[in-house]
Amino acid sequence: MRMNLAGAYPEESGIRDWWRVITLDRAPETAPDGVITISDSWDLASGAPHRLSLSLMVSGLPVAVAPGLLRVSSPGRALSISYSAVHHGRGGDDVALLLEPEIEEISTTDPRLQRVWGDRIWRVRLHASGALSKGEWKLVCAVHA
Repeated sequence: MRMNLAGAYPEESGIRDWWRVITLDRAPETAPDGVITISDSWDLASGAPHRLSLSLMVSGLPVAVAPGLLRVSSPGRALSISYSAVHHGRGGDDVALLLEPEIEEISTTDPRLQRVWGDRIWRVRLHASGALSKGEWKLVCAVHA
């Protein structure tokens, strides 16, 4: 699935384009239960922010096990989330961006949410800083037994 998310933001945000592509691979060799890949690419007007964030909600405690890799544990299964980002500079120079994870535990108080998510959920924010006028990031999510 491919979509341009730019229209979801106000004009003053300076987002010219924000393309998201989501793919599902049902039979990869490394994760028999499937892999979901989320790729975003953006083009921002001049005066772009110096920090962008991507938020994810997960049902188990996320742990940073290596740069660019989170592991989320849940009963019986684990989810791995690998992530990377790049800034597209002028003249075609690509520069790797560091995505810094921020993890926040959130108590759930709504009984309808608790039935599905449990007593708490976690918000993972991946922050990119620096020259961000044009770039992309990629998340690869895989379930492991």
